[in-house]
Amino acid sequence: MKRVLVPMATSGQGTDAEAFVRETYLQKLFEHDMFPVLLPPTVTTAWIRQIMLSVQGLLLIGGVDVDPALYGAERHNKTDKGSTDRDSVELALVREFVRDGRPILAICRGAQVLNVALGGTLIQHLPDVSEVSHRAENSTIYSYLAKHCHKVVLEPGSKVGTILGTTEILLNSIHHQAVASPGTGIRVVGRSEDGIAEFIEHCDHPFCVGTQGHPEAMTGVTDRLWEAFAKAL
Repeated sequence: MKRVLVPMATSGQGTDAEAFVRETYLQKLFEHDMFPVLLPPTVTTAWIRQIMLSVQGLLLIGGVDVDPALYGAERHNKTDKGSTDRDSVELALVREFVRDGRPILAICRGAQVLNVALGGTLIQHLPDVSEVSHRAENSTIYSYLAKHCHKVVLEPGSKVGTILGTTEILLNSIHHQAVASPGTGIRVVGRSEDGIAEFIEHCDHPFCVGTQGHPEAMTGVTDRLWEAFAKAL
């Protein structure tokens, strides 16, 4: 069974800080014969090369917003104050995994981290640029995901489109940020009807895919992403 590094999500600050991973991510890994190795955000970047010796892939999961200073922007008043430790570790991991050509699957915040790590920027608050609802207010994440999907059009011939075997998909959505300018090597290969980036991939990497959706909370065609991730390890 191949081992996948999963940096943990965070909530709270100081002595109230918590690190966790939603069980749905772990279930999808186990369903596809992958073993999760959980990484706390407090690990130092000096440990990263050592940690990478024991894993074959990287799964970046959802969570609070990336610090906008990391892509040269001022903080929007709707942007979360997240974890500096988590940002630092995940950005460093992306760069190392991309450099080594190792598989990366990046979900929601993870797709944004992937883009920022490679020099890209983010839209900090989608309601500023779109009238389409990508996230409902006052809704728990999985109760919302179960009932809110929108159409995404995939670029023909893209790696993602080939994996999913389609040029259109209904994708769940609970995000208020998205890729603005793609980072080095990154291209947008799936957009919602309002033009927002929903899938990205690295042009020169065997398997480096990001999605704003939550395939860990879906069944059906999106399981092909997990199958392709497992096969790439």
